[in-house]
Amino acid sequence: MTLRQSLQTEPITHFDLSHYCSVETGATLRQVIQTMRDSQHNCAFVLKEDKLIGIFTDRDLLRKVVHRPETWEDAVDAYMTADPLVLSAEATAAEALTLMHKHHFRNVPVINAQGGVVGNLTHYSLLELLAASFPTEVYNRPPDSSVSSSRRHGA
Repeated sequence: MTLRQSLQTEPITHFDLSHYCSVETGATLRQVIQTMRDSQHNCAFVLKEDKLIGIFTDRDLLRKVVHRPETWEDAVDAYMTADPLVLSAEATAAEALTLMHKHHFRNVPVINAQGGVVGNLTHYSLLELLAASFPTEVYNRPPDSSVSSSRRHGA
């Protein structure tokens, strides 16, 4: 099976979707950042009654919050991406890759038919698929003396 065929048939539920943290709507930015830090995740899903209503990422933190400490007690709702683009649990790896590439996402919430969070598809999950599909090309190999650079390293 080619990589293209694999991507078009591989359901995203075969990936590790467990890398996410969540907070309830109305949580303060301080609480959200602490939750992200404690769980070592670069985003938090914002939930209301177990339904995804937004996502707050490390990029949101850097762009909207980090230089404004007076906002740390504000509710995350004003700084999150509301109604984020999501993938259904039935989506394929090709659909996920297309969405992530087109929008420069590193995290995509995966939801079920009822709108509940199934997990988080990360860019690392897709890299793991590529590494598993092309181990020779991806993993370290001994130097090849026939490959040389036309420029000196660092120049």
